[in-house]
This record gives sequence, C-alpha cells and structure tokens, in this order.
Amino acid sequence: DLTTKEYVDNALYAHASNTDDPHKTMIKVKEELASYAPIDHVYGKSETYTQAEVDTLIKNMVRNDGTTPFLVPQQGAYPKSSFDLATKGYVDDTLSQHKLEKDPHGLVTMIEDRLANYYTKDQVYTKEETYSRVQLNAKIEELMAPVVEAAINKHLLADDPHHTMEMVKAMNYVKADGSVPFTATQKGVPGIASDDLATIGDVDYRIKQVRDEAQEHVEDMVWNTSGPVQTTVGYVEDNTELPAKVTFQEIMDSIFYGDGVYLEVPPYAEYNAIVDVSMNIRPITLIDVVKLYQDDVLIGTFHKADFEDDGEYSVKSNPITNNPTIFKMEVTYTNGNIKTVTAQTKIAFAVYAGIMPKWMNGSQVTINWMETSVVNDPTNNNKFFTSEDINEVTVSYNFTSPSELKSLYVALPVNYPNLISVETVTQQINVNQFECVNNIPLTLNDGRIVMYKLYILRIGMCELNMDVTYKFQK
Repeated sequence: DLTTKEYVDNALYAHASNTDDPHKTMIKVKEELASYAPIDHVYGKSETYTQAEVDTLIKNMVRNDGTTPFLVPQQGAYPKSSFDLATKGYVDDTLSQHKLEKDPHGLVTMIEDRLANYYTKDQVYTKEETYSRVQLNAKIEELMAPVVEAAINKHLLADDPHHTMEMVKAMNYVKADGSVPFTATQKGVPGIASDDLATIGDVDYRIKQVRDEAQEHVEDMVWNTSGPVQTTVGYVEDNTELPAKVTFQEIMDSIFYGDGVYLEVPPYAEYNAIVDVSMNIRPITLIDVVKLYQDDVLIGTFHKADFEDDGEYSVKSNPITNNPTIFKMEVTYTNGNIKTVTAQTKIAFAVYAGIMPKWMNGSQVTINWMETSVVNDPTNNNKFFTSEDINEVTVSYNFTSPSELKSLYVALPVNYPNLISVETVTQQINVNQFECVNNIPLTLNDGRIVMYKLYILRIGMCELNMDVTYKFQK
C-alpha cells in the first residue's frame, strides 16, 4: 500500500530510538580494532630514539669483544698473571732481557749442526796438491803412447787382421770368368746386342712371336681321319670341320674331351627361388649354337664367344615352381651334330635350427620369428634347404646369455624324417629329452601353409661354444 512521509519519518525515529546500536556497528568496529594497540600501550616517536640516533650515541663506545679499538692510549697496571694485559714497560723489559741471552734464537747451535757435515781446511787437499782430470789423462797418455804404437804396428803387420778376405769369400761374389755362378734371381734389362744377357721378358716375348707365326699358318684345316677316334674321355667324328684358326689347346681339347657337355644346377631350392645354372662345354672350337630350356621353355641362346672363359658360362634361372624343375641344354656343333644334357632341381622346404628363450612356448613360434632370428643372429640360427631325405644338419653355436637362458631347437616339415638324437663332441642327447610340438602351421612367403614340427631341448643354457649335430631317422 502507498504510505505518507510522516509514516516513514515516524518509523525511522522508532527504529533509531529502539536501541543504542541498531545496526550492530560498534561490534564490527571493535572487531576491526582488535589488531591495533591502544595509545597508552605504546611509545610515540617523540618518546623514542631512531636507529641513526642510537648509532651516533654508541659509535665511540668500546666493545668487550675487541671489535672497537681505543682511540687514545690507555693506562694500565704492570701485569702479574699470564692473563693480565701487558703494558709498554713490561714489553720493553722483556725484550731487553731477551737481547742479553747468549743464543736467544738457537742460531749458533743450528750453524754448528750444519757444519758438522763439512770438512775443515786441514782435512782436504788443495788444487796445488792434486792432479786435475785433464792433467791425469795427459800423464796416462804420455805413459801409454809407446805401448799403443807398438800394438798398432803389430796389428798392421798381421795377415788379414780384420778377416776381410774371409768375409768376401763367404759372400760368394760372381767372378767375371763364370767360375762362380749366381745363387739367386737377378734383375736385368732387355737385351739389344746378340751377346747381351736375355731376361725372362725377352724369352716370353720371343715365344709369343713364334706362337703367333705358327698360328698364322694354321688355316682351312679339315680333320680327315680313317674313322672315328675314341680317346680316354673324348670322341670326335670323322671329317669334322674346324675353324680357320685353332690353337694347340683347342686341338688337344678336341682330341681328349670330344663332345664333353655338362649342366649343373642346385639339387634343392626354395619354392619360387631363382638359381644359378652353370653350363660347361669342352672343346668350344666346335660350338655353333647352344640353347637352354627350363621345363621345355627356352630361357637363353648362346654362342662360342660366351664360353671362351674355360668353356664355362652361368646364367640365372626363372623362378622354380615345378617339382622337380627340369633344365635341358642343347648343343649344336658345326658339323650339325646335337648333344643334349639335362639336370633337375627339386623344391625343398626350409629346416630351421637355432636358439630360443627358455621361457618361450613352442606355440608362439612363427615363420617370421625364425626368419628374423636367422637375420639378427646368423651364427646361432641357421636355415637349410633340403628334401625329405635329410640325414643331419650341423650348427656351430657360439653364444653367452647369463641373464636369459636359451634352449636349442630344430623345426622341419611334418613329412620330413623325425629327430632321433643330438650329438656334440662330448655327449649324445636322445630325442626323449626334447619337447615335440606337432602340426604348427607356418605360412610361407608365397602364401602357402606348410605344417611343421618343432623339437625343443628344454635345458636352459647360459652359454655354448661348439658344433651341435641334429641327426634324423633314415
């Protein structure tokens, strides 16, 4: 409801007259003044000294710790005890008495002790009484000169006193008359005149000239025999046409090797691997063309120039995918004859032999783990490629691992022979001491899955340095 001014004034008056402190103001003031000291409890500035005034008053005072000195001489009594302050008179009297002492600092005693280590004049000779080193040497030289001269004359009159001729004879010098020969090879220069000595280079050069001259005369040769020629290891057809120029070596190769043709490839390889194919043909004189096939697919054509390095030439194969992969070399000779040889490479799986932590479980082994072990520690982890006719593998272990014991292991496909024992130079361990984990699927690099069996020797080893041979059932 609306009100009047009079009502408001009356209400404020009643509020103010109702109590001495209607808003509790004094209570708050007392709380604020509680941290202040009353005037009668403290001194004002006019009643106290400042720091500067105090410092001025005490700056000439002497402290009992001696840090403030006297500014003027002080009177004192003659000291009686050891702890009394000394006066100037006491100090002067003490020094005067000190000077009157016979040897106050012990200097005379010290000098006498030092001189005890020296001779007196009457105990040594003077220079005039002795010979110096130069004078003594001159005396000795004067006395010994005749003796030395006599010894030298006797030495000079002796026959070969230094055995010089004996040493010269022992050196075996070559005489110009040729009666003493050389005992070792001698360096020389190429001869010019007919009576100059010849070097090995001169002889080799002349031999080469003779061979070159002889080679120029071997032209249009046709070998006409009375029939086929069978030698120890070779065979050459009648009427075989030879090149325009042949060397003596090529002729002998033709006789003794005939149509010797060989093809070599690795017996085992990993699936999809690329292997070296080595072709060997002797003699190369009769080669017309050589063709190499892998599983009836032509992988290269070669000629005589390719085999000029001792009749051998090597190439890389295509990836091995067939089991077995058959290689065929077909050699066509200049007379039209064809010689064919074959060789084969079988696909083999890897056999792993190495070390693993003793705590590791066989089910944790993967192809990646074994491959990584071979790369990181090839000394103690090996990878072998062989077929199912495996007989044994040997690993040269050399490791020290005291903080993490190691176990030996070998892994191979399940269709390979079983492990029967492990042998070292000192003992043989039967397979019964191995833990065998069968049917571990290992994924190969080409995506195929091969079931492996894993043999683990659960004997923890901290070090091993010897050859270990794993033997398999034949």
